[in-house]
Amino acid sequence: MTFDLSQPPPSHRELAQEKTRLLLLKKQQVKWSVMLDASHGLVLLGIYYFKMLSGYGLLLAVGLATATAILLAGGFKKRLQTIDIISVAGISLVATLAVAGILYGWMTEPLTGSLLTGSVAGSIVFVGALLGRKVLQVFQGLENLKSLAENDQAVQEMLSLCRQQPALEAYRQQALEILRPNLTFGELQAMRDWVNSHSS
Repeated sequence: MTFDLSQPPPSHRELAQEKTRLLLLKKQQVKWSVMLDASHGLVLLGIYYFKMLSGYGLLLAVGLATATAILLAGGFKKRLQTIDIISVAGISLVATLAVAGILYGWMTEPLTGSLLTGSVAGSIVFVGALLGRKVLQVFQGLENLKSLAENDQAVQEMLSLCRQQPALEAYRQQALEILRPNLTFGELQAMRDWVNSHSS
């Protein structure tokens, strides 16, 4: 949900519907995450079982791929754009070559195992980064729906902004009219963004 201060505030029902939608999306994403992690794990265990890769090589590949995916997931803008996906694809390819090169050239692992493990590492980076970003967006969306009543400091900040900006006070009054005395953290962030955009 995007909080647009130029539009009427969302009702309790609309907020509840958005929360339900995000919780369902969160459940689906966790399911996909578990399935994909299990798939990657089974492939890597198969490579290890058939002695195409040592235990140290396995740990190195998983560690590098996971760390890269986490860094990428946290580095995106709020919404994934085409350029983000292209960038992740490029970095995943680099990760594939890097892991395979390290395993084969430095750790002297078998070539076949190094190439297969590099491919799995690239897949972990690509899928983990994109899915991880979507998971973070859902968690952020749920945080934005929380009431400011849970944080006195946030309430005081919101009231201060409304005293300084008549347009924001008008929005707060509209929320009061639909029996929403407490705004959300998402609406507070929208107020901050509104002030920043109108002060520049």
